[in-house]
Amino acid sequence: EVPEKESKISELNKIQENNQNDKNLIKLYQKFYNQEIEPKKLLEILDISYQDEWLLRFEIYKNSHQIKEEWVLNLNKYLNSYKESNIDLNNAIKRGLKTI
Repeated sequence: EVPEKESKISELNKIQENNQNDKNLIKLYQKFYNQEIEPKKLLEILDISYQDEWLLRFEIYKNSHQIKEEWVLNLNKYLNSYKESNIDLNNAIKRGLKTI
């Protein structure tokens, strides 16, 4: 019975770790929408900790596309080439970029 409990605790710890990652990402969204963080700084955090988070990057681009700086151009390249193996997602992102 003890090994079963340990297994359940281990499973709960994994869920808790994922929940913490989600909570941290939600906090980043909140900081972005409340303008409590510079978009360029937010991108640096995403590049380090959330490499696959394309939606927040899309939101950043939507608000920053008019800025003629290299980080904005790089963000556009990232979004245009995101998950090229997933054609549906890639096409959806590209369609979204065209509306900006």
